[in-house]
Amino acid sequence: MQVPATSANLGPGFDTLGVALGIYNDTVVETADRESLEVVGEGMAELQSGAPNLIHRAIEEMFRLCGVRRPPLVIRCRNAIPLGRGLGSSAAALVTGLLIGQALLENAVDSAALLPVAARLEGHGDNTSAALLGGFTVCVPTDDGIVAEALPAPLGLQCVLFIPDYQVSTELARRVLPERYRRADAVFNISRVALFVSALMTNRLDHLGEAMNDRLHQPYRLPLYRGMDSLIRAATDAGAYGASVSGAGPSMVAFVDEGAAAGVAQTVAETVQAMGIAGSVVTVPIAVHGASVRIEAP
Repeated sequence: MQVPATSANLGPGFDTLGVALGIYNDTVVETADRESLEVVGEGMAELQSGAPNLIHRAIEEMFRLCGVRRPPLVIRCRNAIPLGRGLGSSAAALVTGLLIGQALLENAVDSAALLPVAARLEGHGDNTSAALLGGFTVCVPTDDGIVAEALPAPLGLQCVLFIPDYQVSTELARRVLPERYRRADAVFNISRVALFVSALMTNRLDHLGEAMNDRLHQPYRLPLYRGMDSLIRAATDAGAYGASVSGAGPSMVAFVDEGAAAGVAQTVAETVQAMGIAGSVVTVPIAVHGASVRIEAP
């Protein structure tokens, strides 16, 4: 199965907006006599310890919901999504586990039920909804569960990412946020989220620069990320429609037209080099399709 990376918040859409990115974790699973986990690529050292991880946790949850004991599994992961960089690695692992469980249980759990389960395990549904649905998504918790809708991904829109070599935990990024906000800041963010959705729906991508401004989380988290203000400014000055912290950081995501991607990427690379920040600059497409599963007969 294949699950995409994701970027969430996208500026003002804290725990609400998400987008799937063209970076993927590929996983192969087989039933076996003994349990084993093999990881190649990103997170290999951290994940291949033999300890239960998020994939196992999600599989166990699916079997628990069905009241069935799961068999031992051989899980082979080829990971391209870096850990702790704000690119949805934990959401990808949870979605992978849920899809493994669904396949092993022969779809005893309806696909519509996966999203609320994923959101409950993750604590918020922005990354998991984008990983499952693909493209841009809006995810809203309600008293009756989760409402998630896909938004159109404009043709030719790409993402320039700066992925630093250091990690920032989501727990730390949440801990620095205040308990209360000023009304003016709440109104500011509501209006920018509305503008962001409008920009996608009407293909007015020139509005993304204003739409990706935020007052609820980025100002408080900026001390956690080296040079983020300068990176966002460099990307937009070079022609990006808009840019922001990706998820809980420390990566940056900038939306660009495919014709401007190379120039924006070069400018971002030169900026981080000048600041002495180690990391990689990559350009990726929007993953318009979400997670996919292929089942092979034994």
